[in-house]
Amino acid sequence: MSIFNSVTSRVSVPTSDPFDQSYVVSPGGATDAVVGVYNATNRGSGTLLGDGQWVLTAAHVIFNEPAANMQIAIDLPTGRVYLDVAETFVHEGYDGNNPLGFDPANDIALIRLAERAPIAGYDIYRGNAEIGSTFTLVGYGIAGTGINGSLELSEDPGSGDVKRTGQNIYEGLDGAAPELNDIFGDVIPDGSLLFYDFDSGDPANDATPLLNGGSNLGLGESEVSSTSGDSGGPNFINGQIAGVVSGGATSDEDGTTDIDGGIDGPNSSFGEISFDTRVSFYQDWIDNIVGDIFNDGLNPGDPILGNPGDPTDPTDPGEPDIPTVSFPLPLPGIVIDMPTSGPITTPPSDLPFDETVFRFFNPTTGAHFYTASEAERDNIMASQPEFIFEAPVFEAGEPFFPGSVEVYRYFNTQNGGHLYTWRPEEMASIEANLPQYQKEGAVFRVSQFEAGGMEPVYRFFNTVSGTHLYTINEAERDLIEATDPNLSLDGIAWYAIPI
Repeated sequence: MSIFNSVTSRVSVPTSDPFDQSYVVSPGGATDAVVGVYNATNRGSGTLLGDGQWVLTAAHVIFNEPAANMQIAIDLPTGRVYLDVAETFVHEGYDGNNPLGFDPANDIALIRLAERAPIAGYDIYRGNAEIGSTFTLVGYGIAGTGINGSLELSEDPGSGDVKRTGQNIYEGLDGAAPELNDIFGDVIPDGSLLFYDFDSGDPANDATPLLNGGSNLGLGESEVSSTSGDSGGPNFINGQIAGVVSGGATSDEDGTTDIDGGIDGPNSSFGEISFDTRVSFYQDWIDNIVGDIFNDGLNPGDPILGNPGDPTDPTDPGEPDIPTVSFPLPLPGIVIDMPTSGPITTPPSDLPFDETVFRFFNPTTGAHFYTASEAERDNIMASQPEFIFEAPVFEAGEPFFPGSVEVYRYFNTQNGGHLYTWRPEEMASIEANLPQYQKEGAVFRVSQFEAGGMEPVYRFFNTVSGTHLYTINEAERDLIEATDPNLSLDGIAWYAIPI
């Protein structure tokens, strides 16, 4: 039987409705310490360790990526927090330069954060009883079902934002049985990979004989597997990290257990096999890098309020609390008596990829207008002469780039201007407190943080007209601040790619 290892990231897949809320984890508990790992070319998961300064993840999630291109996302009840990365440690035995671009051997890495996380992390599992143990998977990947496999990225609007969980059973250990003796070749250190399958309850989809020679029909509705987006995420035994999600495998030969025949490779459907990097095998490697960080007396998810310091020791000023940063809410502006053009149009429901965002200016109202729709751009130029086309101003992006979010457009009925935002807390405040803003819909995608050549887009508020201006051009930003006292800088609205 031939095995094809996946070169993509892997998250939990429920066995029924892909969006079944019973598998969704909400912020406000220990699993807050399961985090998103973002960089310029990939998105995965990870787990905060001990004192909140370190993240454990898979090597292939961060291989060849500089720390400056990475951020860690932590979802808390108060909102999402992004932390910068100071340095990374990829296991010295990992070979990410092989032809597959992925190596199942030594697929483990550590990330040191530039600042301590606001919550504590997990301990690692140090025992040797993984095989036969039920574990809990937590991760951020694309939704799916065991029958049909994972969804396409465009079919899951919560990808990267929704955390799911479920259980499975470790059934195989590389090198421990004839069935798994060097399944991926001699490069795998014996005892360093943990295997499990995705059971439907039907013996036809039971891959356990391939893992240990036995049979196991699974855990029923609580059993999950992994899909794109969970690489580097944890599998827990007794609340400790026992496995780091690495990859998956299937077969397209006669006798395959894969419910869809394995013809499309691994897609997280019933009968497929997943494998984790075994954390206990690498415990000394982890300890030698992070030091004694696990004996802090805190439970995973507990708030870290910072070290108050020693007031008698000037060399120990302590560490400040880490707040959750909120973007300033929009000001209502000054109501002006000017003719307005009304809403431009209803934005397209399907956002294009590789979007160029165009800017218009209405000299009568002082309002700027932005669109990534070429059809909308052409319609404005043909039918609304009051809007002057200025230029393409930045490139937005595809839904899988780091920190990708949709920007929503609001029309201000009082002054004819438009407000653009991706922030849920800002949209909630607008809709609750500013009835003059009419929500038009999502118009383009941007990034929540700077990575992969992206630059900040600045937002200005016009205190006279009550309108907003957005610019990625630092020279324009500096000129506005130097010459136009009516435009007040709100801050960085989002990040995008300059033209």
